[in-house]
Amino acid sequence: QEPVSLDQPSIELFPQLSSIVNINHAKFNCDSFSKYVIEGTLPNQVTISNSLFTSCKNRLYHSSTSGDQLVLIEKNIFDRSSSVFSGRLNIRKNLFFGDVPHGQNAEVRLVRNPLFNQNTILFHPSTGGAGSVISVEYNSATGPDIDATNNYWGTTDYRVIDLIIVDENDLSNPGYPALSYPPFLDTPHPDTPTSP
Repeated sequence: QEPVSLDQPSIELFPQLSSIVNINHAKFNCDSFSKYVIEGTLPNQVTISNSLFTSCKNRLYHSSTSGDQLVLIEKNIFDRSSSVFSGRLNIRKNLFFGDVPHGQNAEVRLVRNPLFNQNTILFHPSTGGAGSVISVEYNSATGPDIDATNNYWGTTDYRVIDLIIVDENDLSNPGYPALSYPPFLDTPHPDTPTSP
């Protein structure tokens, strides 16, 4: 089955949608960071899976900060893309690789306690856009640590992984929680896609 290819797409999601939103087997060819490809406050049940994002900028927000993760972002490839994931999102078994252009935001920004597990992250910390690769924060004075366990970081060296992450251990701002990443995987999760 050939994926649906979308050039310079723009999808805006609204919380008023009561139906299930399913984006599956799509190719997003953006080549621009001037606008968000997928943006909005997500409806209750959303699945984005088995898709390819090339040079895209995404911002996905779910208003709930507790309860079940009804938003599933799974088995996608994010190639040279910048994404903000906010709220109770379940982000798993994705491949993140390829540095975004200099001056852009961090490749992955985690806000308000999403789950981030079983992903493969193949970024180089010294060339990662504006300097950070995985950035975490919480929109209040304090927040829980973000669960980023059981990911593959392209290395098993704690020092290298720490260079990739920007969290409360790097900043004096108490609004930034820590990214809880041990234990991590020695190899990519078998269900994670490989680079195209």
